[in-house]
Amino acid sequence: MCVRGLEDAQEACLATQTPDVIVQFQSQTHAYRCVLLHQSGAFFPEGCGVEAEEVGPRTDHAGPCLVLLKGVTLPRADFEAWLRDSVMEWAVMRVYWIKQRCADRQELVRQLLAQGPPDGALRLHCFPHKLEPWLGDALPLDWVLQPAAFTHVLDVVETAAGVAYSMSPCPRLFRTTAWTRPRLEGPLCKATSKLAEALAWVKHAPRGGVAIDLGASPGGWSTLLASSMHHVISIDPADMAPEALALPNLTHIKSRVETALPQIEAALAAAGAGGGADLLVSDMNKHPSAMIGMVEPLLAYLKPGGHLLLTLKFFSRSRDKAWDPTNCPQLAGFRGVQVVWLLANTAHERTCVAIKC
Repeated sequence: MCVRGLEDAQEACLATQTPDVIVQFQSQTHAYRCVLLHQSGAFFPEGCGVEAEEVGPRTDHAGPCLVLLKGVTLPRADFEAWLRDSVMEWAVMRVYWIKQRCADRQELVRQLLAQGPPDGALRLHCFPHKLEPWLGDALPLDWVLQPAAFTHVLDVVETAAGVAYSMSPCPRLFRTTAWTRPRLEGPLCKATSKLAEALAWVKHAPRGGVAIDLGASPGGWSTLLASSMHHVISIDPADMAPEALALPNLTHIKSRVETALPQIEAALAAAGAGGGADLLVSDMNKHPSAMIGMVEPLLAYLKPGGHLLLTLKFFSRSRDKAWDPTNCPQLAGFRGVQVVWLLANTAHERTCVAIKC
């Protein structure tokens, strides 16, 4: 076969090869939690890889902050559109698409020169970032390198295991200033990302029913719930923010849970939820044992099939937490009980997700 024919065959093989995707996160714990989310099967859509793993070398809290998604079949535009609209978007720094591998950066240059420059301006997109100027100096002048107005992207990830890369047509990168949404600010928005991510975790999150929010002050979670639920019952002896109290579908019961039960029953009846609430949530600063004890009186007001979402507070930074929900008698009447480490959880937090039988 002639040289051009061999090159055409290689290009055709690369065009049909299923790529891997490497996602760079803000921290190593975010990378670890992304792997857990992928393993759960409840968060990533179909086509986002058959397996996820942290890229090393790393410790529990330090490393390159990279996750390898193997065999991504979603097209690049579709995958990045999903990621941009997902609740994990804020934690992602860069996304690299990978089809080829080599031993080191010198071999990378040799392979790139053998392939030849793309038909258009090229953006270098490298990890670590300091590889970009080195690679720019190593490529000949007939490679048109343009950081802004480009038509192709060269994704490169260099780790201790070698170099992974891919060059493909792509008019824009996942992470640019124009595409980055500002994170919500203010007391009502500070913790809503946890609830938004927990609701995304639940495959059939309730909408249009009634939610109970225990420990609701100042009202961030209740406000988010009010945007999708028919009615929200917020329980907290502390004051709620005025903007939360102004919501027409929110009832604030200013009382501790042990003295609020008659008012809760009345609020459920007024909301037309005689069968019980569809969702029970709480984000109080409590250890799991204390949290379960406080929420226990409300479990009877959750209807069969209703979802329970609780933030659990721990006192160590280790990845493994000792609390086992299977040994919790209060959750005996629930199925699908999981303790997950959401991206929006702190190092000391986990989220308990369960469905009432």
